Amino acid sequence: MGMGESCALLAALLWTFSSMLWGKIRLTPAVLNFAKNWVGCGLLLTHVIAVSLIWQQWPRLGNWHSTAWLSLSAIIGIAIGDTLYFRSIQILGPRLALVMSTVAPLFGALIGLMVFGEVLPLFAWTGVGLTLLGVFVVVSDRRSRAEAPGLFHGAVLEGVLCGMGGALCQAIGGALSKEATKSTGELEAAAIRTTVAFLVTLVYISCRGTLSESIRASLTWEHLKKVAPAAAIGTWLGIWLSQIAFNQAPLAIALTLMSTSPLFAIPIVHFYFKHRVTRIAVVGSLIAVFGVYLVSQARVQ
Repeated sequence: MGMGESCALLAALLWTFSSMLWGKIRLTPAVLNFAKNWVGCGLLLTHVIAVSLIWQQWPRLGNWHSTAWLSLSAIIGIAIGDTLYFRSIQILGPRLALVMSTVAPLFGALIGLMVFGEVLPLFAWTGVGLTLLGVFVVVSDRRSRAEAPGLFHGAVLEGVLCGMGGALCQAIGGALSKEATKSTGELEAAAIRTTVAFLVTLVYISCRGTLSESIRASLTWEHLKKVAPAAAIGTWLGIWLSQIAFNQAPLAIALTLMSTSPLFAIPIVHFYFKHRVTRIAVVGSLIAVFGVYLVSQARVQ
């Protein structure tokens, strides 16, 4: 397993922990994304500056072409995709929302084929199919509805559609950033994407006339004590690791390994949050993870 694949798995583990925190924050998805982005943006820019000073070299920012692709990637993958994902968490709960995100490899495989010419073998497509089957099994279990945090109620169908929409945005954002990172450093790419996402969410809540209210809400200790650690592990480290994965592994394989979060989430929701994980939910998650394993063993042709 190479560096790209290892970083994808580590990102999945970090996103599992951050998702547990996101599900506990009483902020609307747009405001939560705004708060996450400004904290993550500050941490990543500090990281870039620190590395530049230590190594005494300018950041590798690439050209205007790569910056444009990264900006579009940020708008689709982070500004829109994370907002949809947060809404899915609020309706379905962290574990089910993470399971919904496992459809991202399907979109990634299609995009990788059409854009980068990455052809996966038949057994890898079998793995994609098993992943989708596992998702269906998990979301069809109504007893898992008890995992929803109960902050902003919504229909299960809305949560499912938001989860799938977020997964599609993640795949598109990953493809765009993969292309751009060829001429931009991976850390710098993560910083650019997060900065652009912060500016986009800032403009969005400003247009809605809720800027002052959103800033005050995100700065309260009640919210900041959860947003800060979640953004540190999920946005700062998670997005940085995902950029390495996108750059050094095939798109579908990187996205598939990042989708192993449900496997990490099962013991967390059981032991930490004291939720009873049903057998059908465990079976569905294992089916999805086995599908992920098949895809991870694939080699691009």
